[in-house]
Amino acid sequence: MRLWEIALLASNLALAVLLIIGGHSKVMRNLALTAVGLGSGTLLVHLALEGYRFQLFAGYLAVGLLLAAWGASRKQGTKGRRVLVKLVASCSLLLLLLSGAAAQLIPVFKLPELPGPYAVGTRIIHAVDESREDLLASKKGTKRELVIQVWYPAEKAAGGKPIPLIPGGRQQLQAFADRLNLSEVTLDYLRYVASRSSEAAAVSREEPNYPLLILNHGYGTTRLLHVEQAEALASRGYIVAAIDHTYGNMATLFPDGRVAEYRIDSEQFDASAEYRNQIGRQWASDILFTIDYMERLNAGKGENRNFAGVIDTKRVGVFGHSFGGATSYLASGDDRIKAAIDMDGTLVDFEGREAVDKPFMWLSTSSTYAMYEKVLRFNDESGGKLDGFGGTPEQYEAMLKLAKAELAHIHQLMERKGEMLIIEGAEHYNFTDAPRLSPLLPKTGMTGSLKAARSAQLIDDVVADFFDRQLKGKQSGSDLFRTYPELQDVKKKFLSESTK
Repeated sequence: MRLWEIALLASNLALAVLLIIGGHSKVMRNLALTAVGLGSGTLLVHLALEGYRFQLFAGYLAVGLLLAAWGASRKQGTKGRRVLVKLVASCSLLLLLLSGAAAQLIPVFKLPELPGPYAVGTRIIHAVDESREDLLASKKGTKRELVIQVWYPAEKAAGGKPIPLIPGGRQQLQAFADRLNLSEVTLDYLRYVASRSSEAAAVSREEPNYPLLILNHGYGTTRLLHVEQAEALASRGYIVAAIDHTYGNMATLFPDGRVAEYRIDSEQFDASAEYRNQIGRQWASDILFTIDYMERLNAGKGENRNFAGVIDTKRVGVFGHSFGGATSYLASGDDRIKAAIDMDGTLVDFEGREAVDKPFMWLSTSSTYAMYEKVLRFNDESGGKLDGFGGTPEQYEAMLKLAKAELAHIHQLMERKGEMLIIEGAEHYNFTDAPRLSPLLPKTGMTGSLKAARSAQLIDDVVADFFDRQLKGKQSGSDLFRTYPELQDVKKKFLSESTK
């Protein structure tokens, strides 16, 4: 909780207790008057300096009720009035406790200190690929538009106030709320969360240039669920370009105020491998276009001269979460890409393709690996069926066949330059910033039992270690498996099981 929120709740809790105790002694009257002054004053300061948020609406109501109850308590009255004052104060106390719990469970969180030696700058770029039509645009012939946010090592002297975690403010949050069928006020509090990067700060010249990483969000999510990881990598000496894959994310806010909403046909996406492949190829093309765009920036072309000469386009890595991980691997066949990571994703559009012969990490959860084990061990002749594979018999057979082909492809990857790690206590959304949103998320199964700070640090360290080895030529900087007992190398186990 924020400072003035704590003061607001504490002072009004004190007033509620004093009104419940009652009494007309001079000491009690003075204590109550002091609590009223503090409670009212902290409310005004909180609203002025910190801003309201919906988690405290019950608390705001309690402040009003307590003021009314305090006013009534100052008058000589009947027993009934005294009982009413105590009743209102008791209800207000419960409202304050409810607000305090809500504020803790849905916090205005603060990101930790950056792990690397560099300060971090950021720039949001609007780019149009004139060579491609957008498959999902409502108007035929519309060229593919992307919003790309770039994080990079910055000069510490540049300073500057960190930009908000959600730089589009209320308009971006309204678009997210619309996608989630929520009122905007339920997400409004996120505008108070600060990032750790300064907009348009000068690129650090401590190194001649920096490797480029392309970061891809998952199906239906957003680049803004990967800010913590992107900033952490930038602080360690990488230029990170995160793509909002237009129409496949929660919502894209363009600089002119237009909002591109999610447009993928979810039913078709789940049922049709060819439709998924089509979307996957579009996202992979987004990745390659972004590399092209960053090459132009490095050459000093365009308005963003800040990046001229500092992007090492010969050291490029790609990584992503879920469908973004799948499309990262799909794009990794491009010669410019030297290494790739798929974070708890499957594969897409892989059939008929040779496994890529370059460093690749499959970083996932124990539950995802357990599902793969079930497929590997499944005997078609047993007469049984695997859970979660299609509705109709035809869909079931198609999905099972695709899953087996995918595992055969991953086997080929592991035989080449692949690495396979799983994280105990993590679930699908631990690979995003989602665990920061609420400690309640593990109850939903979206995240695992690992605490937000622990899972973020673990994943950031694993990803940084991989790219340090593959793009910077460093030896592994630490014994990750000793530091993180939750991390397991299952490559040998997988190769053994997938050859049976």
